[in-house]
Amino acid sequence: MNKKAELAKQQYDKYNEEIAYGRHDKETLENLMKLRSEAWEQYEILWED
Repeated sequence: MNKKAELAKQQYDKYNEEIAYGRHDKETLENLMKLRSEAWEQYEILWED
């Protein structure tokens, strides 16, 4: 795994953990889910390179 893909995966994992264990209002949760999705997309793109 290249370094950029690894960093994107770490970011995804961070958002995933925050969603799972944090207490959030609906808007914050939606924003975290959006950021998590974007991090995963970035990981997939970088993984293919």
